[in-house]
Amino acid sequence: MNWIKEIFQEIKTLDTSKKAIRKFGLVIVVGLGVIGIFISLKTDNLIVSKWLWGIGLLFLILGFILPSILRPVYRLWMLLAYFIGGIVSRVILTVLFYFVLTPTGLVLRLFRKDLLNQKSCENCDSYWVKKDLSAHTKEQYKKMY
Repeated sequence: MNWIKEIFQEIKTLDTSKKAIRKFGLVIVVGLGVIGIFISLKTDNLIVSKWLWGIGLLFLILGFILPSILRPVYRLWMLLAYFIGGIVSRVILTVLFYFVLTPTGLVLRLFRKDLLNQKSCENCDSYWVKKDLSAHTKEQYKKMY
């Protein structure tokens, strides 16, 4: 659970300046506005849409006039965002490992492929792989990419 400590450390060093809180207010306004428009178009429920637009307008006003009131909301929002991000990244990496890398490794072992040339060679003097450098020119070294 070291990543939870990292999340709290990130929250401690979070930028809570007026500019950051104003950006947060604008993002909430846009997000709630888009959700409100989507709800009003799909369900014809204007009551929910008006509530969302009202909350968004409140965030906009507080973000520009009294950003210090939004500071705790911003910190809580970012704590939630970091927490969800930590969980999602671990889930994605776990899925990638178990559903992509593990089957790939099993298939390679099934066909006895050694992509990294890690087999031990008792008759070899060295594991050094010699390359043919005759095709290389000085211009290639100057312009490598």
